[in-house]
Amino acid sequence: MKKNILLGTVLPLLLVLFPSCAETFANYEEGIAPNELMGDASAEYSAFMFYTFDGETAQQQIVFQSTAYRQGIIDELSSVPVTRATEWTLDDITLPIYGIEMGTTCGHGMRAAWSNGFWITQTGDAYRFDFDFEAFTERIQGEQQGATIFAWFPNAINLTRDENGWRNTLLTPAAELNPPDGIEMTFVSNTNENVTYTLTNNNDFTWTYGIHFRVDALLNCVWYTIPTMPGNWGFIDLGFHLEAGQTETSTRSLYMYGELPPGTYRLVTHDMYAVFEIE
Repeated sequence: MKKNILLGTVLPLLLVLFPSCAETFANYEEGIAPNELMGDASAEYSAFMFYTFDGETAQQQIVFQSTAYRQGIIDELSSVPVTRATEWTLDDITLPIYGIEMGTTCGHGMRAAWSNGFWITQTGDAYRFDFDFEAFTERIQGEQQGATIFAWFPNAINLTRDENGWRNTLLTPAAELNPPDGIEMTFVSNTNENVTYTLTNNNDFTWTYGIHFRVDALLNCVWYTIPTMPGNWGFIDLGFHLEAGQTETSTRSLYMYGELPPGTYRLVTHDMYAVFEIE
């Protein structure tokens, strides 16, 4: 019998927060447009996260300074003239890549990526944006937060996936797995929307586990961790007990990954995985 408990550390609820205020940064007419790319970005409601990707690691820094200082950042970026880039493709991406993440007046997140003179919004639209982000990131008063993989970079999905599927140029190979002893994970079935699998406890003691997972894609015989759709995703940190000798069946939604391109994938949880196909 599966029992659930609430573990000590609580992670964010599994949900997505897409921009829904005015969505002004995603709805320009063709040609020259006023720079409203910052949308409803707010200096009052959140700290600012800035990212730099050099082809190997994504470095993070966070700005905690005063509201006036953060508002100055918004004003500076909002003052850059922009032009809609209707022919932008993944081939236009060069290194380094810069990313921005900040809160908005309605409590949602604003995320953007910049590469090779292009500003890419979280809806995948691109704009010509002539700005020296290298100098900008060097002079902002941010606190370094360490490195992360490109899958967690702002708008990573719009920089690694197009109508032809995934492009592994920027994606990070998945870390080596170290599954728990005595626990067996078995694939049951999948649709384009979810994956069902079983967990069997072959130990003589109770095993406690959570509901967090990720999805990897098999590209050129290598597993890569893929990004989710832009949004504030997370998991409730519930703990479940799987008694000795018992098997439980679980189904996980793929909603946060959007419409996955055809290919071979694996759902990874607790360093175990179930391989599935999307056709």
